[in-house]
Amino acid sequence: KMEPDASGGGLTRHVNIKNTPADMYMLIASSKLIEPLGKGLYSVNDSQYFIRIPKKTKAILRATANGQELIVPAAAELSYNIIW
Repeated sequence: KMEPDASGGGLTRHVNIKNTPADMYMLIASSKLIEPLGKGLYSVNDSQYFIRIPKKTKAILRATANGQELIVPAAAELSYNIIW
């Protein structure tokens, strides 16, 4: 489910997964460059947009042949913000 965030400057995405395996990850963003800015905030593709992940969620940046991916462990419920 996606909905406008309260500020009107982005979207909040809510994901619910049933029977989540322990080793499953969810792709949040893929880009040439993803930069961690602190406190769960990430700049994507030279600040074209931003992702805010809850502080309790352990995000992982991994290198790919085309750049980077931002992934998080798949949880039964996850909400994050896409900000522009």
